[in-house]
Amino acid sequence: MIKERAPAKIMSKIDGKRPKYWIEKNYPENGLFRVYWKDVISTHEGGVTFDPDEGEGLRYEWYYKDGKRADGESKAWWPNGHLKHVCTWKDNKLNGKTNFWYPNGQMRLEENYNDGKPDGLRTRWYKNGQKRYAGIYKDGELISDECWDEDGNKCECTDDYKFNL
Repeated sequence: MIKERAPAKIMSKIDGKRPKYWIEKNYPENGLFRVYWKDVISTHEGGVTFDPDEGEGLRYEWYYKDGKRADGESKAWWPNGHLKHVCTWKDNKLNGKTNFWYPNGQMRLEENYNDGKPDGLRTRWYKNGQKRYAGIYKDGELISDECWDEDGNKCECTDDYKFNL
């Protein structure tokens, strides 16, 4: 089975805490969850508001049904307005294409999921656009992978290459 992702080196925060905790306390039982940036401190940290007039651009947008992530896309944005990620959900699990971008708009990660497990090609890039990692997964199991350093030279695939965003 696939190893859990290692913690990201720079974690996004809402009022000094991981967004997960704020979201768990504030998402609706049913309907649209739309949150805006407020009082931005850095690329990864700031407050939030539900009021678009108070906000400084969209931060999160997705739907809930019966207290769970609804089928469809969830989206997040950087404070500069660029997309941060787009994930596809089905039955409260990742399912389909998932993309992450750097704040400069450069693609960071593209992967596919089937029933919550990586399935197909997972590709990661450096901020400079150079490919970092390419792995093939089937039902959550790694089949093969390759890694490159920032200059494009092949190198050993460590967990940092595979999992850290």
